[in-house]
Amino acid sequence: MSRESTPAERVLQAKLAAHKKWAITDPVEGTKAARAAFNDRFANQADQDVKAAGQPPLSDAERSRRAEHLRAAYFAGLALKSAQARRKKAAPPGTRPAASPRRSHERREANISQPCSDKAGASPPGAHPAESARRNHVSEGPTLVAAAPGAAA
Repeated sequence: MSRESTPAERVLQAKLAAHKKWAITDPVEGTKAARAAFNDRFANQADQDVKAAGQPPLSDAERSRRAEHLRAAYFAGLALKSAQARRKKAAPPGTRPAASPRRSHERREANISQPCSDKAGASPPGAHPAESARRNHVSEGPTLVAAAPGAAA
């Protein structure tokens, strides 16, 4: 009488098998074939691009050079997607994602130049804390500082 495993049991069985495998296998050797297949993907893509363009076959050096650029482009694309996903996740639902960091100083300056809200001493959202102090400063005339003994007047 065999009983089928539940999905949770299958996960545990897979973890058990993986730990046993990596306990006796060198990780570099164990993943060598997978790394080679991953890198061959870009070399094959370089060959296909040349073939589609009707150009003569590439030399090994040129094929390798193009494959490296295709690999770099692949990872740059992943980084872009990751940044976009993080920005989207950080934005509250129903709002637009924040502007790029190089524009943050412009938003700060725009917030500083806006009039204060109806609350006394309140600064607009995003204003620098020092701005609140500057707005609330009331000058009562010049401040007199006592001169140090022996100082020229």
